Amino acid sequence: MTVNRRELIAGASALVAGASAIGSAAAASSDSARSGAGPDAAHVSRCFSDDYQMARRRFLEAATAAGARLEHHQLSGHKGPDGKDLFMDAAWIGPADADVVLVSVCGTHGAEGFAGSAAQIDWLLTHAPRPSLPARVAALLVHAVNPYGFAHLMRTNENGVNLNRNSVDFSKPVPQSPLFEDIYKTFPTRMGCDEDLIAEFDAAYFAAEKRFGQWEVSDALGRGQYTHRDAPEFGGKRSEWSSQTLFAVLRKNCARARHVAYIDWHTLINIGDGRQVILCFNQTRDALFNRVGSWWGMEAIDREAVNKQWSSGTSNRRPSRSGILMWGVQHALAPQTDVAGAVIEFCTDSDKLLFTTERSQRLWVYMRWLSHTRDLTTPTGRFISGCLREMYCPTRNSFREAMLTTARETYRRALEGADRWAQENIPAQPGKLVHYSAFA
Repeated sequence: MTVNRRELIAGASALVAGASAIGSAAAASSDSARSGAGPDAAHVSRCFSDDYQMARRRFLEAATAAGARLEHHQLSGHKGPDGKDLFMDAAWIGPADADVVLVSVCGTHGAEGFAGSAAQIDWLLTHAPRPSLPARVAALLVHAVNPYGFAHLMRTNENGVNLNRNSVDFSKPVPQSPLFEDIYKTFPTRMGCDEDLIAEFDAAYFAAEKRFGQWEVSDALGRGQYTHRDAPEFGGKRSEWSSQTLFAVLRKNCARARHVAYIDWHTLINIGDGRQVILCFNQTRDALFNRVGSWWGMEAIDREAVNKQWSSGTSNRRPSRSGILMWGVQHALAPQTDVAGAVIEFCTDSDKLLFTTERSQRLWVYMRWLSHTRDLTTPTGRFISGCLREMYCPTRNSFREAMLTTARETYRRALEGADRWAQENIPAQPGKLVHYSAFA
């Protein structure tokens, strides 16, 4: 793909300007949203945020208005780019002895939290007051699992770790991928974000595909690795603060529950505004997997259906995974509590810069550079961060309105499922607990 540098800079400048204009819209009443008529422009503007601090403030305000019990967990030793403290926040709504808890988390992948935060704020503003919850059901919303990445517009955390690869047992040998090592050693080692470097990465990637196969390369680079911090999908060397803190929050708040309905909001698949990809990480066809299918449709979580969605936006089928956060949650709560749910991707339209229909390593090169430099202030830093910010959560109204509409339906179906689960009055059945799964 041939890209003109001046066109990129002009495009990024427009993106940054658009992002800066988000917060200027006045917050208005959400009466129309509460009526079920769909989100109006004022309500949409109230849910989405310019930056982490705005998202946190709006989340806490909405949670307080909904009567939630709040707790705050500070990430010590680190600040946002504005010098302010960073927190993982949790909001509990409902009876303390609930049998089923709807757990909704956002920001596992840092800046992907802009979308998940908006979904949580919308739900709090429109659906959260206790009378709307089914009997014996509570809701726990965890905001900014990775507050550092959220604030610094990174997908990884303060240590360069992908938290959705971090839930492995580090007391034992971590998953290895010899093919990853064979591929990664052919990649450029130079740090940068220039067009020549992108071309070098593209050439190395396509050469690896020709040698090993398209899915094999995607799988090797995407499943998670535990040796190279600057390489794709680094899962870390130890359990990270975010993982440990989330598990502690869930153990404390869900100690009396037998069941958890779990939603982890994400973005970054470009198959169309308003669409979702539901990645159920329960074991295929076990009781918990089938339960998730009863909420959102078996066709939505079927492996082959997900493969088709995945192949439209990334590789030719879904790669394997290790260290998924949901698996860590299952381990943390078993055997007293079982967990059914999914990572749910808010999808977007393709664009002409990072989310193109042509496969390029531009996105990875930009992410790698920002994670290495943490530069949000120089012209290059503003250019890169503006591009990534728009990609994580587009500022166009078509995406925002479609995303909130889809999120509302997802929450509604999950709560209906939680209600049925509570009425069944059955013990926890955690099933098989894993740290790794192959989807080949």
